[in-house]
Amino acid sequence: MQTPDASPMSRPVRNLRPVDQSFRARLSRSATWKARRATASRRSLPDFVITGGQRCGTTSLYESLAGHSHIDPSLKKEIHYFDLHIDRGEDWYRAHFPLVSRSAGRLTFEATPNYLASVHAPKLMKALVPDVKLITLLRDPVERTYSSWKLRTYEGAENRPFATAVRDELAGVEVTHDDIDDERRRSLDRAMRWAYVEKSRYDEHFDRWFEFFDREQFLILKSEALFADPSAGLAQIEAFLGIDHDPSITLPHTNFTPTSSMDASFRQYLREYFAPHNERLTSIAGVDFGWA
Repeated sequence: MQTPDASPMSRPVRNLRPVDQSFRARLSRSATWKARRATASRRSLPDFVITGGQRCGTTSLYESLAGHSHIDPSLKKEIHYFDLHIDRGEDWYRAHFPLVSRSAGRLTFEATPNYLASVHAPKLMKALVPDVKLITLLRDPVERTYSSWKLRTYEGAENRPFATAVRDELAGVEVTHDDIDDERRRSLDRAMRWAYVEKSRYDEHFDRWFEFFDREQFLILKSEALFADPSAGLAQIEAFLGIDHDPSITLPHTNFTPTSSMDASFRQYLREYFAPHNERLTSIAGVDFGWA
């Protein structure tokens, strides 16, 4: 079965208008952003947030829900406010959402996959939007780990073989690529770009989230199941959000690849490594994902 994967190397061509980089276009975008900042106090905060996980199909889900007749999406998918940009302030965050006067009876949302693994995001989000609903997609942790490594190699932030990168992470070896300058390294570290295995230990992430949010505020979905039966998955999401069904929405396969072809013995090593984490996740989240 094919599963979502955001690697640009395997992305299908999308029918999107190219970004206009002309001076006039940049000037227009700047003016639009200034207007949004000026009206920030009259703008909504999100009714729900897609918290992750990274490399689990959140782009497809964001694009699907952005087209829903009862939903107004954020200005862009990943805002990274609660993990990277909290210092920019609430008005900066609000500027990404629609005006309250224009969104009556409609929901708004954002999707930042890095929130799930962030140490600080749960507490910060609780302080600003305590009643927010949270949607999380979880993919087989072995496949998610490999997919994350693959994207880093494409970005030029990784040059180690997959097995070496994983073993280095588990051993606490610091990444020391000579072609990455200090400023970019700090940025990559803040975004947990080399946390291949850590981001796949889902049980540890929910330990933090459930400290601040009730389980009932979460809808936790298995990525493989959502993409196998999109209609059922999207109906489940609509019910969770309390909105009427929109028969026009679909789940685009924005990014996907076949199951990875890693070494069989190393795949088994990762299966055994993640097994106790998966078992504990079932106990914590109340969902048996059946990854084997």
